Formats: sequence, structure tokens, C-alpha cells
Amino acid sequence: MTMKALLLVGACACAFAAAPSAFAQAPIQFVTGAGSAIDNSTFDTAGNWGPCAVAVSASREAFQGAGGDTNVGGSGSFVVSGGAAAGQANMSVCSGAPVSMRFDVIRVVVSGSSATIEVRVTDSDDPTIVGQTGTITANDSNDRIEVSIGGRSGGFGPEQAEYSGFIDTVAHVRIGGTVAAAITHFSGTGTAVDISPDIAITRGDCTASVAGITVPTVGGGTFQTGLSAGGDIGNCFGPLGSAFRFTVTGAVTDGSTTATLSVATTDVYSGVAGPAGSIALDETANSFGFSVPPHAGGFVQGGVFGIIVTRAGVRVDTKTYVAETSGGCSVNGGGFIDADGRKNFGLNARTDGSGVRGHVNYVDHATGMHVSSIEVSSLVCSGTTATIRGTASTPFGPQLFRVDVSDLGEPGRSDTFAIQLAPSGYTAAGTLSGGNIQVRSG
Repeated sequence: MTMKALLLVGACACAFAAAPSAFAQAPIQFVTGAGSAIDNSTFDTAGNWGPCAVAVSASREAFQGAGGDTNVGGSGSFVVSGGAAAGQANMSVCSGAPVSMRFDVIRVVVSGSSATIEVRVTDSDDPTIVGQTGTITANDSNDRIEVSIGGRSGGFGPEQAEYSGFIDTVAHVRIGGTVAAAITHFSGTGTAVDISPDIAITRGDCTASVAGITVPTVGGGTFQTGLSAGGDIGNCFGPLGSAFRFTVTGAVTDGSTTATLSVATTDVYSGVAGPAGSIALDETANSFGFSVPPHAGGFVQGGVFGIIVTRAGVRVDTKTYVAETSGGCSVNGGGFIDADGRKNFGLNARTDGSGVRGHVNYVDHATGMHVSSIEVSSLVCSGTTATIRGTASTPFGPQLFRVDVSDLGEPGRSDTFAIQLAPSGYTAAGTLSGGNIQVRSG
């Protein structure tokens, strides 16, 4: 995956960013995915069959119980455009009639290097699909996105001849973790097609997509222009037959409707780094503008510019993730949770309601697992139980962690300890075979 700063977690190439120590932050998993597809056949005298694009930015609280995935945020869009003449007006490289739709993320499941995202359509130029749910799957290890929403579907991948030998697809996927109080998601898609009936000379189509988050600034996207026998590519200015990936290097957003992005680029065909550029997203206007010299242009939903028709979908939203807080409590202890004493731990943490400090250490001598906290982001006490969340160093690399303990009396032989890591999925839990845990209020 070109231009990715990745952390290898088992078989998963997952990004991870540590946040500065702060109270009321939560461990978050995020998924960003953007893909586009375009017909670049040179023998298609009946006209280009039209591009399509998808973009989604999603996040979830990392540790939720069975049947959870309710504390999620995110949004995105999916655009399918029809082609030109010869009765192909409703054809596309993505299946289904032309459409522009925007959606909210309602559920996120992350498993290793893949994620399944459930979405609900919020608005569309096809009113019959508003309120319908659909599914997006994204894979970080091979940059693939599959979409099925509102009777439309599509697949996007890194290869240039992904479908039928002449349909070019490009995709960019990131799955990772962070600790944050709030995350702003941004995403945009756009397509432009020539609707003139000149079946002998097509003027080429173009498409773009981008998706990312702000904490940390992570994201990427794609841009493609079609091949053409003529010299005009509608509202996308620049060389024909281009394809490159964006990597988002900076983002300025109002958190609700607009985002201005700085991007770096890599040419898909040559792998050579290209020029830097910028992208402007406006959810209210539903517009996507870009400038990556020598390419420039833009897309707006329902745009008609002579013989060029554009579609677009832009979303910007902020999800607040504030871990539960306690007015003031402390937890400390140590011991082991197996009969052989090979799974042992030590911990201490304290909060006064305005800040939290502490440390967690866990070692499984049988497997070599060693978890040492980097930051403790929250501490929640309820009676005799306590939950500590934060980030830690591990053999997997940096991970999100959650530790749950219970203080069930002295000298501690009934106390319990449990630890979870994400995204690796490592867990260990048990009643203390030796040691003691103390949870105190105030």
C-alpha cells in the first residue's frame, strides 16, 4: 500500500496513533475507505459506460459487549453514473441505475485487517431508497472495497484491470486505532460523464473519491480520467488516462459541513510520487473541488454543464467519544490469574474527576505477551469494580487496551482481572490465584 505509515499487527496492516495524555478520552477504532472505477476500453465505440465512486469514514468505541457496536459514528456516499450513447444510458461499471446517495454509518465491525460497515441512506436523487440500509466491506491488507446499497453494488481494488479486462479500479483503505474525545469524519465522491450522442468520439469521463478522519489526520482517496479519442474531458482538466491515489496530509474542517484537505499523490501506473494538491469538500452545497496540478476541476450533485453531467456526494460529521468518568476514585493491586502464576499483572490508577494518571502492566510468561501502558486515558469506578482504558506497548506494537477489575474482599482471592487489546483481539481473564486488588472511592 503505497505511502501508508502502517503498523503490522499480526496479519493486519493497521495504522495506530497515540494521543497525548488527557482525561475523558476513549479508545477508538477507525475505518476510512475510498474507491473509484472507470471504463478505459479503447475498442468501445458505443461510448464510455460511466464511472462510479464510493467513500466512507467510520469509527467505533473499541470495546463493546456482545451485540454492541452501538457507539459508532461516520458517514459517506456512493455515486453511480450512466454512460453515453447507443442505448447505454443506464449502464455503469457498477451495477444498478445511476444514482447519488449519502448515508450515515450505523454499525461497524472490525476483524483484523477487514471491516464490515452497515449504513442507512439519508438522502438520494432516488427517493425510493432513502431510509434503506446497506453494507460496505473494506480490507486494509489489499485495498479492496465492496458496496451493496439501495439496489446498487460495486467493487473497487488496486489493480488496473479489475473487471472484464478494461475497467480500471483504484481504492485506498485504512483501518487503525486512536484515543480521542471526538473524531471528525470527512468523505466525498464525484463523477462526470459526457452525455452527448456522438458514438464515434467520446470525450472521456472522470471520477474522484476521498475519505478520512481528523484525530489523527488519516485518510486517502483516488482520482481517474478516462481514455478518449477526443481532447476534452469535461469538467476535469488534465491529461487523459490518469490515475492516482491521494494520501491526506492535513485537514481543516468546521466539524459539520466543510473540510479543506492537503493531499500527497502517487501515480497508480508508475508508482512514482506526484505533485501535492488540495481538495475542498462542502456538504451543504454537495460539492467536491480539487486541484492537483496539472489536474483540476470538480463535481456537484445534479450538475449539468452543456453535455457534461456531474454527480457528487459529500459528508462531514463529528462524533463525540467521551469515556465514562468518575468523580474521584483509585484502583491498585497486583497478582496472577492462573494456578502456575505465569499470567501476572500490576496496576495503579487514580482520578479526581478532572484528570487521570496511572500505569498498567501485564505479562503472560507462557506466550511472551507483555502489555505496558503508554497512556491511561480514563478510569471509571462503580462500587467494587473499576475499568481502565488507554494505549499500551505490546508484542503486536501499540494497541488500545481495556482492563476490568473487581475488588471482592480481602485478601483478594475472590478478586477478578480481565484485559482486552484492539485491534489484535487478545484477551485474558480470571479470578486471582494470588494477589489483591483494591478499588476505593474519593
